Amino acid sequence: MEEIAPRVVFSIFGIPVTDSVTTTWIVMLFILFLGWVLSRSLSERPSKIQSILESIIEFYENIAVQIMGEEGKQFVPLAVSIGLFILFSNWIEIIPGFNAPTRDLSTTIALAIVAVSSTYVAGIKRKGLRYFKKYIEPNPIFLPINILEELVRPISLSFRLFGNILGEEIVIAILVMIVPLILPIPMILLGLFTGLIQAFIFSLLTLLYIAGAIGEEV
Repeated sequence: MEEIAPRVVFSIFGIPVTDSVTTTWIVMLFILFLGWVLSRSLSERPSKIQSILESIIEFYENIAVQIMGEEGKQFVPLAVSIGLFILFSNWIEIIPGFNAPTRDLSTTIALAIVAVSSTYVAGIKRKGLRYFKKYIEPNPIFLPINILEELVRPISLSFRLFGNILGEEIVIAILVMIVPLILPIPMILLGLFTGLIQAFIFSLLTLLYIAGAIGEEV
């Protein structure tokens, strides 16, 4: 079984670059390339891929409108981008020689920071400095607890994604060692499905957190 810790691939000016970082670059380049190709082929008669992507965006827009109103549509690109990155990061592990970047806690923490930071940006943009009033509600004595809750949120997000992806890889690796010809195939298919679910949950939570930030009473 492969080591859990990321492997150092090379160094830049003495700074080690792990396989998680290089795979992340590959995933980002793939998403950019996919977006470039699809944007060049947009038409009134959409292809199957274009139709699928438009359905996904419409699905997220419906969710955003339900929880935030029409204003929520502006946050759909963020949620979809995060979801696509996590999805392809989870799925890339089916390619021999690649490990999912989301099995690295550094990656999931970075994603969680982006998601949670977006709530602060949205909240401050909507309410100004009044946004911080929530930390002393319903009573200033709750300030430490409210701050602790904010600190726990990205930790919870990152460990949920990290734990699910790493646990899935460990189970598949054990099954490959025990029954190398039969069980791994359905487990890999299950892994693709769980990777999709994890991407959706993370992006949905991003929208829910933003909805909480801009929708609270001040």
